[in-house]
Amino acid sequence: MNALPPSTLRARWLALTGLLLAGGGLVAFITRRQRLSGSQQPTTNLPMISHEQLDTHNPLSDAIPTSDLEAIRIEPKVENLAPKIANPESGVRSLSSSPLNALLRLFAFIGVTVVAALGLIALQSQSTLVSAPVFVLLLVGSLVFAGWSAPDASEHSIRSVVATVQEGVTIFLDFRRGVRRRTGLASVCMALAILGMAYSAFQFYQAVVSQSLPRTALQWLLIGIVLMGAAMLFNRPAIPVFAIPARAITHAPAAIRRRMVVPGLVALVVLAEVNGGLLGLGLQAHYLVQLGLLLLGILLLVIGFGGWEWRLPRVTRQEALLLVGLMTLAFFPRTIGLETLVHRFVDEIHYAGAVAHLWADPFTRILTPFAEVTAFTWFYPIVQAGSVGVFGAGLGALRLPSIIVGVLTVPAIYFLARTLFDRRTAIIAALLLTTFPPHVHFSRLALNNIVDPFLGTLALAFLFRGLKNERRSDYVLAGAMLGLTQYFYEGGRLLYPPLLIVSFIIGWLLLKRGRADLRHAAFGLLVAVLIAAPFYYTLFAAKASFIPRMNQEGITPTELNNTVNNLVTPDKVYQRFAHPFLMYTGVSDFSWFYGGYQPIVLRYFVPTFLLGLAVLLWRWRLLGALPLLIWLLATSLGNVFIRDSAWTPRYVVAFPAVVLLMAIGLRHVLPLIWPEESRPRLRQRAIILLLTVMVGGQFVYYFGDHMPIFDRQFRRTTDFEDALFRAREFPPGTHVYIVAPYAIWFYNLGIWHEFFDMNLILQSRHPNEIDAAFLNDLPAGNDYAFFIEQNDAETLAKLQRHFQLLPPELSPYNLAIEYQLVLYRAPHSQQQQ
Repeated sequence: MNALPPSTLRARWLALTGLLLAGGGLVAFITRRQRLSGSQQPTTNLPMISHEQLDTHNPLSDAIPTSDLEAIRIEPKVENLAPKIANPESGVRSLSSSPLNALLRLFAFIGVTVVAALGLIALQSQSTLVSAPVFVLLLVGSLVFAGWSAPDASEHSIRSVVATVQEGVTIFLDFRRGVRRRTGLASVCMALAILGMAYSAFQFYQAVVSQSLPRTALQWLLIGIVLMGAAMLFNRPAIPVFAIPARAITHAPAAIRRRMVVPGLVALVVLAEVNGGLLGLGLQAHYLVQLGLLLLGILLLVIGFGGWEWRLPRVTRQEALLLVGLMTLAFFPRTIGLETLVHRFVDEIHYAGAVAHLWADPFTRILTPFAEVTAFTWFYPIVQAGSVGVFGAGLGALRLPSIIVGVLTVPAIYFLARTLFDRRTAIIAALLLTTFPPHVHFSRLALNNIVDPFLGTLALAFLFRGLKNERRSDYVLAGAMLGLTQYFYEGGRLLYPPLLIVSFIIGWLLLKRGRADLRHAAFGLLVAVLIAAPFYYTLFAAKASFIPRMNQEGITPTELNNTVNNLVTPDKVYQRFAHPFLMYTGVSDFSWFYGGYQPIVLRYFVPTFLLGLAVLLWRWRLLGALPLLIWLLATSLGNVFIRDSAWTPRYVVAFPAVVLLMAIGLRHVLPLIWPEESRPRLRQRAIILLLTVMVGGQFVYYFGDHMPIFDRQFRRTTDFEDALFRAREFPPGTHVYIVAPYAIWFYNLGIWHEFFDMNLILQSRHPNEIDAAFLNDLPAGNDYAFFIEQNDAETLAKLQRHFQLLPPELSPYNLAIEYQLVLYRAPHSQQQQ
């Protein structure tokens, strides 16, 4: 694996330092100002707020433990506070202008400046000559501005530092005294567990580098799990118990509405016959009509079987605002440079071809596979056709549906985590997903893989809510989401049905539910089968495989037998059985879809993933513990039987589970290492600061490290697609020739012509074909354009002897010059006669 260049490493650490300073300074400054503003309004006889009320009104309030609520009572000391309220004539310095506030403000300005300067550096082409002075000027300017806005900072800086050190010493002494108690022992064990997990993460990476089994990593992982168990044993109250009633809240289920169910079934039967045609009725329908039949059938079945009692999860106003903020935060990294950072098709050419086919044949049967490689239904291309129809043919419009689905997965994972655990875990999980690099990446590509985790997460969330509330409508909604997974990528089709069935059995046994839940779950399963039935009816009628991708990419029994019996090289055995389980912690992507040199979880954050794994192993009786573990293991086990098992697209189905494990690890670590009763406000700030660093670090990695590496890995030859993008601007009727030593599929050229509606003559030629006979046979009176390689002097000389060429042109797009083809244009007006 190639090492990162020193400039990239420096930029990464500067960015993380800037985020740390900015986040710490801003959070501490804001919270201190809030405390001071609250202290300036003395109030008597304040009512105590219960933990439930606090949790309802403020999504972040559950960071304050119930045991500390008694300590929050505000005493009416008006006479003591009066001298400290801003009074210019009293001679007493205002609390808002304290030296600590000045120091925090200084940190905030410096941190923000470092981050802003790095952003400017990334935009500069001459980094040595331009970006360095810009960085220095901005840093000096931030210091001057911070000093001007807080003139007392220099006078009291020493006092501020001393006060900060004293506070740190106080915390350390409190910890020393707490070691004598059980909470202190828990803190020590948890600190050692974190170190064990960190070393285990390092060993996972070393095992991948040396192509050896991660025995040492597993040993330290086991040590970390044992130490975490000891910490949980010493400080049981620190671990939240996500209480679920022993008996479900019984709801009288509504009657089955046949007036809704029957029309829904009719709509699905008509759709199935339009696509399958086994009855020989010769039915045809516009693809939008077929889509409408599918959606109408799903809606009527959900209402008919679930009744009108089905409802979306209840959220408070603060939660709604929080989710809107998180979705907005998730939107930005998924749209930055959407069309320019990856200015070529990443196996998305098949989806562009499907969109063009829908335009040419609006009566396409949408449940048939739309390509041999991408053997999926036309559901996703139909949505993409709508996006392209609104915004025009282009990569951005083709990828827009993936962005929308990726952003909607944020509230989906919040809903699942809130159902299984608590609000704090849900916030952490949703926040981590906003910048989770692999999820961001696949949300920026026009591939239907990103739909699987969205639908699968919703299906599990509704299933677990049904187990908790014993409401039939939740099971029906879970069945509807499960049925929809069958219309997209094959990974979701194979994984989620058994996962939901096993999850229900586990939840039903753990919660000791009765026959009512079995009946409700049966209705949900029936809805899933009915929704998926038209698709499988179509495949049966066409005598097509139900698992075409598995047939194409799966290993044969002979290959598996040779691997098991060590009839192949040891590295092949290692790749077959170890890589699928190390994709989360050590193995980087081997495909051209994601690339990079990092596993699914960034190596810096692998300890949080391992800590979450340890928590679920110790708390396996939690409602979602075993299903989450099975979710990950089943994904890896399925990839053991795939030929290329280290391809990240095949793990997209498990992204929500990965993020949830990271959130659970963070949720449980701090209460054990930092007791709830010790400085809860400072602890809350530490949580916010840690999350800021993690979310910001993922963002910096993706755009600072991953995308440049991905671009280099992906472009291994000169980019003929860049030439085709440039050819879109040519006059109609231009004859375009791409002269390169590699072949370009006529299929790709045809899709380009149809999708972009290019009125051009596109052809691919080998340099040896460009000879005098070929050039003499070209019809006169046409405009010609030739894309040739930069070192192809022989072809250039031939063209110059035959044509009067315009000056050479390079690409206007963001593409390294070594990957560009040089354009030579020969307009009709300047051709040699």
